Amino acid sequence: MGNEPYHEALVHPGMFAHPSPKRVAIIGGGEGATLREVLKHKTVQHVKMIEIDRGMVETSKEFLSSWNTCTDIVGSTESCFDDPRAEVLYEDALAWFIDRFASTANEYKHEEKFDVIIMDALDPQDDIPFAEVLYNNDVFTQALYQALSDNGVIVMQLGVTPDLEDITDIYTKSKNRAKLTYGLESAGFESMHAYEESHCTFSDPWSFLVACKDFSCRERWYSNSASVDLDIHKRILPTRSGSPTLKYFDGSTKSIYRIPTKPFEVNYCRQESSPSECASLQGYDPIIPNIPESLFEIKLTNRGTNKLGLFAKVDIARGSMILQEKSSNSVHFYPATTNLIYQTANLGPLAKKSLAGMLSVFDRYAFENNLFGNIGYNLHSSLLSLVNHGCNGTHNIAADDSFDDITELTVDPTKLHVGHSSSKCSKGRWENVFNPIVERHLPHLVGGYDIATRDISKGEEILENLLEVIKTQDDWTYWVEHLRASCLAESAAASSL
Repeated sequence: MGNEPYHEALVHPGMFAHPSPKRVAIIGGGEGATLREVLKHKTVQHVKMIEIDRGMVETSKEFLSSWNTCTDIVGSTESCFDDPRAEVLYEDALAWFIDRFASTANEYKHEEKFDVIIMDALDPQDDIPFAEVLYNNDVFTQALYQALSDNGVIVMQLGVTPDLEDITDIYTKSKNRAKLTYGLESAGFESMHAYEESHCTFSDPWSFLVACKDFSCRERWYSNSASVDLDIHKRILPTRSGSPTLKYFDGSTKSIYRIPTKPFEVNYCRQESSPSECASLQGYDPIIPNIPESLFEIKLTNRGTNKLGLFAKVDIARGSMILQEKSSNSVHFYPATTNLIYQTANLGPLAKKSLAGMLSVFDRYAFENNLFGNIGYNLHSSLLSLVNHGCNGTHNIAADDSFDDITELTVDPTKLHVGHSSSKCSKGRWENVFNPIVERHLPHLVGGYDIATRDISKGEEILENLLEVIKTQDDWTYWVEHLRASCLAESAAASSL
């Protein structure tokens, strides 16, 4: 009961979120199945399993040997506990990590950091004092953070998945789950991903959490199913019998894990102080008007250049949504795709010439975003692709009307605008690291959430501030200088009419 489906769901999503995990720590896992799954990764050089209950391990060896046998894994041993890469310590894991990695750590107990830590201990819902200590201990959580390498990943099971009817976790027996996510964010983890597995043969679907020390791990988390299958083929050790090493986990299964289920979003938004995204990302608000595509037209701009622009056919009130029905119709280039295109273009002149059209689209029409851990691009497939930059602060739409009123003339091209990447609805980061509603609506965010920042008159051109979507210093310098030059040229052309 709960053997392969549970342990594959616990171990492999986090292991594949790391590019090459060599050192792994397991907290708990006395039956040996978590260890078994970790040892299937050929990159792993050392696994330290810290289990407080020696009796649990000895009993599992005798009566649950099918859970901890590695006989069929090429290069391993009959018992996973005897694999030369494995080390089992019968200690209190909480004290072990605090002694070695907390700010008060004993300098004589130095330990090399881990790439992945897997917590397979008590359920957060367990009503015993140690569960409270395990999931709500700032010193322990900070020690876990310090125990990870720079791009390290921690994985833990979160117990029974919330239901749609449940009140927010903080007021239920799952309060330790809520406290845990707050603690991980406070410790410094930059990306968190909740997922569930319903085939664990438990009475309810079971939930898990992957937390990444560095935001860049999102690129691997959101890898498509083909990329995950390729990673599995490269990394997972074969079996002596020739049967599949993994019985349940593959690229298609991982693609389901990428997005939190609806109950996580609902539960998260039932907090006493509901995050702003809960109001802006849960579909149309009937109180806020949306100006559909039919109420815009394409015309030549009136700025002295032979350029097309998008114009309003009606008066638009401030705060109205702009073509919101088209915001999810964009073409998305994920970081892996973007990197592949650029790497291919760098193979030689012929490759670069073949991809010239695509590179031109990236430079001239696509919007950069880093929502998936690295640079990706979004290309509007609607009239929104014809929205031009509003020179010198003349823009009239933005991701939200609280966006700083900066212009290409007022900013320093050598210094990325302070706080620039935290706009609540823009193509960047967001306030709360654990944010199931954002994770469930990323295509919406990437596609753009644009509203009118002032009243727009009939016949007026729709303009945005392109500085809003720039996220890197190199791009900032290039675009500030490019926009200054093009805006000066437009101004000169207009004045000569």
